This record gives sequence, C-alpha cells and structure tokens, in this order.
Amino acid sequence: MNSPRNRLKESSERQVLSLFRKVFHDFPRGKIVKTEAPDFTIKVSAKKAIGIELTRLIAINSTVISPWPQEKHLADMIKKILERKDEKLILYKKNWLSAYWLVIYILYPENFSVNEKSNLLCTNFSCGFDRVFVLNLVRHDVIELSLK
Repeated sequence: MNSPRNRLKESSERQVLSLFRKVFHDFPRGKIVKTEAPDFTIKVSAKKAIGIELTRLIAINSTVISPWPQEKHLADMIKKILERKDEKLILYKKNWLSAYWLVIYILYPENFSVNEKSNLLCTNFSCGFDRVFVLNLVRHDVIELSLK
C-alpha cells in the first residue's frame, strides 16, 4: 500500500539521491530506478547496474543523535552503520548487481568539527559495499570513505 508516509519517504530519498548525483562528479550515467533493497538501481548498460542504498545519520550542534549512545565520534557511528548495513547486504546481493554503494547522509550544522571530517578521511573502514560515501545535506558536499 502506498501510504502518505511511504510517499514522503520515497520523495525524501529521491531528493537525497538527486543531491548526491549533483555533488558527486563521478556519478554514473544511466537510468535510475526506485527499488527497495537497495533503495535505487542505476542501469548503466544492459550488463551493468549499480545498487545504491541510502541511510541517515542525524547530528545537531555537533552532537550526533545515535542509536548507540556510547559512540561519541562520527567515525565510530559510521562503523556501527556499516556493520548493520552489511547484514542487509546479503539481501541486496540477490539482485546480482555489478556494484553496491552506500550513501550515509548526514544533516549537521556548518560548524561541525573539522577534526571529525579529517578523522573520516584518515580512517580505513571495513564493509562489504564497493563504495561508501558520507553526504552532507547542509553543505552539499560528499566524501568517499576509504575501504579496506
């Protein structure tokens, strides 16, 4: 059933993907299809398709609201997200796509700690996704995380 809540969620996801597409200069060309697991599929060619999963992390006044209150740093929270999303990756891979990307979108004020961002850039993360990005919805920028 396509409830108002589901329509709002889909609209929000499309807005996030649109911003990601705008700020990530290597975004692949192709037909974007709304799916559920992962959230979107980009059909690049007849034999190549990329799955994009979106997930949200909220931060207010440099304090991140997290289901893991013991985690105080953004990198630690992203590690937890990666662990959680890796569990779902098995489901996504049933689609037999060429690659799987994760976009963690974050809403935080402009004055978010520069140390947190540099910490992200210096950390090697471990996960099953082919590429992982952190998209800042306020500043309209994106960083790609280094994966082991």
